[in-house]
Amino acid sequence: MHLLRFDLRGAKRPITVYLDSGWPHDNYEFRRNLRNTLARHGRRQGHDLHYFAFPQAVHDERHWALRAHLPLQVFFGERAGADPGAAGAH
Repeated sequence: MHLLRFDLRGAKRPITVYLDSGWPHDNYEFRRNLRNTLARHGRRQGHDLHYFAFPQAVHDERHWALRAHLPLQVFFGERAGADPGAAGAH
C-alpha cells in the first residue's frame, strides 16, 4: 500500500515529481493514474512531472538499479552540468 499525499487544492507548489514503475505490474496502474491526476492539475511531462514505465521490469533491486540514473538526471543533471565555462573561465 502506498501512502502518498498531494494537496491538489489551491496554488500549484513549485516541486518536481518523479514517478516510475515496471509494466504491466509493479503498481503500474496506480502510478499511471497518479500521473494523469497530476497532469490534470497542471503538471507537465518533462517539466515538473517525469513519469516512466518499463516493460517487464519488476519491483526488485536489480530492476531499480537499471533505472536509478533517471531520477538523478531529473533532479541533478542540469545543475551538475550548468554553464561549465562559468567557473575559472576568466
